[in-house]
Amino acid sequence: MTAGAGERLGQDHLRRRGAAHAARCVASYLGGLNRIGDLNHSAAEEILLIVAFNVVTLAQPEIPLTSFAIAPDGPSAAIDRANAGASVMATDSQ
Repeated sequence: MTAGAGERLGQDHLRRRGAAHAARCVASYLGGLNRIGDLNHSAAEEILLIVAFNVVTLAQPEIPLTSFAIAPDGPSAAIDRANAGASVMATDSQ
């Protein structure tokens, strides 16, 4: 097998893993919305529950993206500090 073929196989594997993860995320999201619908609240309460559900669900990816938009150098500096700390811990444990 050539290096290019092995690389393509690795990319295909990553693509399949990403697709499976996306499918699980979508299924989880739709399941959460379905459970909200099963609670039999009034329309106004359901709207508030859906908004709250989306805020909680989407906060994890939105907070880092917002921090990059507000201060592009801040998150990079924090990542650099974390990597430096991890490398110090790795050398200490050897």
